[in-house]
Amino acid sequence: MRIETVRLHFTTDEGASLADITADVNAFVRNSGFRHGLCILTLPGGGCCLTLTPDLDDGVDDLLRIVRSYLSAPAPHGEAEGAVPARDRVDVDEGGYISAGVLADCLSMSVRDGQLSLGSWDAIVLLDALGPVQRPVDVTLIGA
Repeated sequence: MRIETVRLHFTTDEGASLADITADVNAFVRNSGFRHGLCILTLPGGGCCLTLTPDLDDGVDDLLRIVRSYLSAPAPHGEAEGAVPARDRVDVDEGGYISAGVLADCLSMSVRDGQLSLGSWDAIVLLDALGPVQRPVDVTLIGA
């Protein structure tokens, strides 16, 4: 049995954004020489998360809407009457950590015949709530 790990880096867009990292992860798997085993993706930082979703298209905006619903600007001093109390809002930095807590900071999937075992439309998506920033993703392969 072999174990191999690499750290890949992905630059995210401004604010809450999604990045399809499937091609980069699959390229590492193909080039590693592993034929069968397990691929584990982990995030060494906060403010972002990983998920599997259908290929990024117009319909995946729901994921961004959910994350953005956690986020709001900090309340100004002397809020207008009827405004949402500051205690009921989440600031942007805190919202990123909530998003990562609700979703996953780790994914695992099998490797078969030298490639990730994903469904026809599956994509590995990095969801960043605090961009733009460069996010590290550790990719570990266990197998033969």
